[in-house]
Amino acid sequence: MTSFLTCIKLVALSFVFIFFQQNGFSQKSQFQAGLKAGVIGSQIDGDGYIGWNKAGLTVGGFVRTDFTENWGAQFDLLYSQKGSRDPQDAEKNKFDYYLIRLDYIEIPLDVQYTYNKFRAEAGVSFGVLVNSYEENAQGEVPLSPFDFRPFEFGYNIGGYFDVTEHVFLNVRYNRSFLPISNEFRFLQAQFGFFGGSYNSSFSFALGYTF
Repeated sequence: MTSFLTCIKLVALSFVFIFFQQNGFSQKSQFQAGLKAGVIGSQIDGDGYIGWNKAGLTVGGFVRTDFTENWGAQFDLLYSQKGSRDPQDAEKNKFDYYLIRLDYIEIPLDVQYTYNKFRAEAGVSFGVLVNSYEENAQGEVPLSPFDFRPFEFGYNIGGYFDVTEHVFLNVRYNRSFLPISNEFRFLQAQFGFFGGSYNSSFSFALGYTF
């Protein structure tokens, strides 16, 4: 419920942000703003689990500007659900289960190169952890083996395709520069070996430019 309310607040904030941007820069045609929403597939590199098994949502707004005919930059304000999931597999007699949910407010800043209807992007992002939750087969984990850090620094690479003048598709890969959780730890009985852990995610979003 907390994550849902955070998402609603971010969407409202994005509308306010875009309203003032559109009014403040209405005389500068090189500025554009819009909204985007999509899904995320994520894992945590170094958490002891393998696979892009954690699904989440990403939603928010953006402002972009063109420096030249081909080069520009974009600033996003996003709510993104990341984490990790180790599912059960009855066929392999695996009944253990572990879920990590990490909700971030993210601010990516990307340089973009445009060619016809395509835009390639690369840049950095800053995230604030607003909620974390862990669960196993017995239910919520009260004492986490992780010490999740309140901030995340990462990088982005991706691309855009303009479906129409206003509608676009965006695919983006994001990974942490710095560890998002505790350094080396060994808990042999339950969790195995943990090194510095890093968020790693792919997002697929649909957007609208005003």
